[in-house]
Amino acid sequence: VEEWCYDWYGPYSKDKQVDPLGYVSGDFKVTRGGSYSSDMYYLRSANRLGAVPESRNRFIGFRVVIGELPDSKLLAQPVLRHQTNIVSRTREQVRKGPDPDKPYFKGPLRYVNIKPGSVGPTYSCHNHCPAIVECANGDLLTAWYTCHDEHGRELAQAASRLRVGQEEWEEASLFSWAPDRNNHSPGLWFDDDHTLYHFSAISAGRTRGESALAMRTSVDNGATWSRLRLIVPEFAEGRMPSEPVIRMSDGTIVVGVDGRRKGTELWMSGDEGLTWYNPGVEFMGLHGGVVQISDGRLLAMTRDAAVDGKMPICYSNDKGKTFTAIASEFPPIGGGQRLALLKLRTGELFLASFTNEGGDGIYITDATGNSREIKGLFVALSLDDGKTWPYQRLVTDDGPARAIECTDGGCIAMSARKSEYRGYLSVCQSLDGLVHLISSRNHFAFNKKWLMTKPPAPVDETLRCKPLVETFTGPEFDNDGWHEYKGPTRYFNGKGQYTLESGSHYNGINRLVGAGSVEVTFELKNIRFNPSGDKPGHGITLGFRDPYSTGTLFVKITEKTIGSNVNLAKPPVSAKLRFVYDEKVLLWRIFYGLNGDEPTTELGEPVKLKSPTSESFAAYLLMSNGSVDFDRFEIKPVR
Repeated sequence: VEEWCYDWYGPYSKDKQVDPLGYVSGDFKVTRGGSYSSDMYYLRSANRLGAVPESRNRFIGFRVVIGELPDSKLLAQPVLRHQTNIVSRTREQVRKGPDPDKPYFKGPLRYVNIKPGSVGPTYSCHNHCPAIVECANGDLLTAWYTCHDEHGRELAQAASRLRVGQEEWEEASLFSWAPDRNNHSPGLWFDDDHTLYHFSAISAGRTRGESALAMRTSVDNGATWSRLRLIVPEFAEGRMPSEPVIRMSDGTIVVGVDGRRKGTELWMSGDEGLTWYNPGVEFMGLHGGVVQISDGRLLAMTRDAAVDGKMPICYSNDKGKTFTAIASEFPPIGGGQRLALLKLRTGELFLASFTNEGGDGIYITDATGNSREIKGLFVALSLDDGKTWPYQRLVTDDGPARAIECTDGGCIAMSARKSEYRGYLSVCQSLDGLVHLISSRNHFAFNKKWLMTKPPAPVDETLRCKPLVETFTGPEFDNDGWHEYKGPTRYFNGKGQYTLESGSHYNGINRLVGAGSVEVTFELKNIRFNPSGDKPGHGITLGFRDPYSTGTLFVKITEKTIGSNVNLAKPPVSAKLRFVYDEKVLLWRIFYGLNGDEPTTELGEPVKLKSPTSESFAAYLLMSNGSVDFDRFEIKPVR
């Protein structure tokens, strides 16, 4: 088992030290020795883990050491970017904002800003599950988890700040990390007085499976924080904040938490967070959004559940002891998606959610009186405590179709017809009346007037594929529109190629292709596979993703195979793939050539699609655990 150590955890100093004692204070005490069911890396004698001091579980024991402490100097914990240069402002100063009588919309603005190739303490590979809050001084603060593997010990929480008057979110910095624990699912809340709350799950061991619920507070806009403490100290399955935090009319603070039985449970405090209790059983569905409506009942909406094929609305008239569910008018949501539910300062209910990935959208009426289908991220407003939702809009700037990024950099088209198709949502309303909605990548801001204004008619037709040739000769791309996916290490190598290095899975670049019949060619050189192990499999992944139509169509090249049924005698060092799509008959044909051969050999049988490609049809060039040089890429529309 692990054994408690005397010192507070903190980063090693770059300076020379003799008999170091660690830090003056902190959130986590060091443990050493590793624990069972753990990777060898974490069992090294040199490895330091950490835990909240009141942690009690089967993974941690203790040792007795007798001796005198050296009189070495204790260190102060480092001050991180989001904690610096914080300006105080009065609430009256913060209250000033856009004219509430004119529609206001802004976005998407990327808040996940991490340098490509980052491997700790923040990671460029996977960033997800965010929270957003307005500080007392008007700054916006976001937090989310950052990792290679969302089940892994490296998972930490990152943060970014959008300071008043600035147009861009600052580069992310570490927000919270229980060393070598899974520090899952942040929740942020401001009590509209002077206190910020940060909630978090902290795992007992190597995965997020058994977690306890922790909390800390700040009274200076997030410049400093109280010591993290376990408010639900029993480590159990689930126990991860689903992000909503509200205050009921009687003053009770309510936190929504994923439960042990794939539902949502509520934890409540009537003494400003000192003690906590769970009033009742879980209600149906994960990642529940919760509000209190005007008659005192709690109203919740969730994912991974349905009533009569629709997203459930769950009601409690006994302060969370029991719930009953009815069908809403909205489609249910599932993996990779989380809704956001908020009671606005003026009393209306606000919902942000998604249409079905690959399924039907919802219909809205635009300013011209036409009813039309929209797909992806939408928002809705209710004036009668959720009985009806007369105002519904797609989250878009209503301009011509253009490429934007969603979770981890996946490229889609935002237009008057479509928006982000997935992401975990979080929402807050700032004192100036703006609603701030974030997905797993982007920040959108709008006011109630925009929500209640019908959108204009589309200004363009569906985006269709256009000719494009990318040579990758550098020093810049030949064409705009390339997007990093999962933040790999990448560079123009000076030899006429674009090198991509990956120590994880599915790192690379992607770009929009658009709808229509098309021929797409990928050319690769200098393929290098990392040694195989117990980590995610290695190999090249080439192909397409279309969340609103075809789903995914990928071909994987490994040391031993190409595709699912072609075995290779030896690892390939170069490859060419040609994908040909005929929109009239909805057929894909795939051809390949290895080690200098042209792509003339057909790979398997033609693939029949269920529906035509959409304007969000995108091409992906990815590497898992290895490196590759991209040599050429071509899009050729077939008329």
